[in-house]
Amino acid sequence: MMTIREITTLEELADYRDVWNKLNSAGCSGSAFTAFEWVTSWYKWYSFSGMPLVLVIYDEEKEIGFAPLYVWKGTLGKIAVKRIDFAGYNLGVGSFIVSERINEVVPELMNYLTRRFGRKWDVIVLKGMLRASAQFSIFSEWLRTSKYAAMIEPYDIPVIKLQGAWEDYLKGFGQKLKHTYNNKQNQVNKLYSVEFKRLRAIDEDDVESCVDMIVGIARKSWKNDTDSAISSNAHVEGFYRQIAREFNRKGELDLALLYFDNKPVAYLFGLCTENRYYAIDTAYLDEFNKNSPGNLVNLMLIRDLFDGQHDLYINDGYDPYKNRFIADSLDSSIIFLFSNSLRAKIAYMVKFKLLPLTEKLVRHKNY
Repeated sequence: MMTIREITTLEELADYRDVWNKLNSAGCSGSAFTAFEWVTSWYKWYSFSGMPLVLVIYDEEKEIGFAPLYVWKGTLGKIAVKRIDFAGYNLGVGSFIVSERINEVVPELMNYLTRRFGRKWDVIVLKGMLRASAQFSIFSEWLRTSKYAAMIEPYDIPVIKLQGAWEDYLKGFGQKLKHTYNNKQNQVNKLYSVEFKRLRAIDEDDVESCVDMIVGIARKSWKNDTDSAISSNAHVEGFYRQIAREFNRKGELDLALLYFDNKPVAYLFGLCTENRYYAIDTAYLDEFNKNSPGNLVNLMLIRDLFDGQHDLYINDGYDPYKNRFIADSLDSSIIFLFSNSLRAKIAYMVKFKLLPLTEKLVRHKNY
């Protein structure tokens, strides 16, 4: 018989680290974004305006699944609503953490969540289920038999498939990417002594100084005024410092650094898990903008990955600059589930009816 336990504090969650990560690694939908270290770090630094909620599902006394969630007051379509999202919704993609009896666990979790919390939610937003996954298929079947209105938006996760050779990857972009990469390399090599490093398995005492280095770069980059930059505020910086420590202990922290004349000018904060490289954040010193250090550190890292034992490079989140060197994507989704509350109905109408109509009229007028 299946039972579900609710956990709302990090103290209660601490004992589940090993079984959580075991299920996350065994499940087809597991990723760095659903690792225990990522989720608990996110809860510590980002859950100040809501409540962490982890549903632990048991078969008898054995843990067989987790649902890492976040209950908060947010907006949808500019309408104030009570939301339940996957934990980490603003920094990555989520999923249920389950590796066995998935056809039973997913419906059980959704039935519990929707009924148990009743009036405590207007909208449930689940970002990150891959459309080709068993989770998405089973969730879709549950949705067809539920009483709730729902919308599913496409969400593409930019990736590079690392099979094959570096030269074949460059050819996929025609001559432009290869030409740009070679030209920029030749340019900086004439001006500076250039060095590319990947810092992995860092001594525990040196992790903070390594993070200090990349925070220093971020503070002098154009990203410093954005909410997502490592240096933008204490919450963001605290989160990155914690995941650096946590993932380094697991041997999964991977920092790529580009130096000009022994000066660090660009970085890529990455995580390596299960033969996958996750590009989490990147920045460069503005003073070297004309030398394209951001593009160089990314392409040097990608070239290095082709020479290693990796299957996939994942760079979640839309940004136009990624189109220069990423052509593939994973077909994912954002699922919006609406309760029967008045706020939910208004948010649904505004988000999926009124705003699209307004955008269409504006495009027509401009045309």
